[in-house]
Amino acid sequence: MSIKIIQKKLILLGKTFKNYFHRKNNLSEGIIFTLYSDKLNLLEVGYTPNNQSLNKILLGNKYILLDKKVGNLFQLKLLKNTLNQLSIKLLDDRYYEYTNTTIRYLNILGWPIGNSLYKRRRIKKQIAYSTI
Repeated sequence: MSIKIIQKKLILLGKTFKNYFHRKNNLSEGIIFTLYSDKLNLLEVGYTPNNQSLNKILLGNKYILLDKKVGNLFQLKLLKNTLNQLSIKLLDDRYYEYTNTTIRYLNILGWPIGNSLYKRRRIKKQIAYSTI
């Protein structure tokens, strides 16, 4: 294969990636969030375009908002793909089982998880070790 053909294919591939990353739907800013259900022991990670739709989500189900921050849909897709590669299974295309591993990965990946739930579990663990 000649160098010119390879260069043309690389340029075409580069344009494809550029189009994917610059789609308006993927980069429009909104709110990325994490919800937690104590009863079901599940985490929900998600994206919403504004605060009003986040309030509707919170009123519609029995989840607790752990944290939220400004983000885009691409970040959510990237997070789900990364967690899938780390063998964290997605339930019903929205939920993850709450485990220390899942919370640790979300924290490392910079996803908004808040401090209350993560610290409370760490404090319980430290107290358990200190009483032994």
